[in-house]
Amino acid sequence: MIARADTMLRMSKKQPSQRGRPSSGPKRVVITLRLAPELATAFKDHIGTLRPRPDANAVLEMLVEAYLEQAGKWPPASLP
Repeated sequence: MIARADTMLRMSKKQPSQRGRPSSGPKRVVITLRLAPELATAFKDHIGTLRPRPDANAVLEMLVEAYLEQAGKWPPASLP
């Protein structure tokens, strides 16, 4: 079988990445969080008991907002 030149050319071009879902809201920043195993287990167990089960990222975002609000750093003055 002989490969056509145009097929080889198309195959050699880098295709755009289709990772994840298309963004439907504001951009999010990825932050890596490392937890002690006991804390991670307790967090997962707690999330597992909630109905409907919330997304872990949404819970962590809410916790960070509450923490920053308590520290007087949230909401920032630049937010509409």
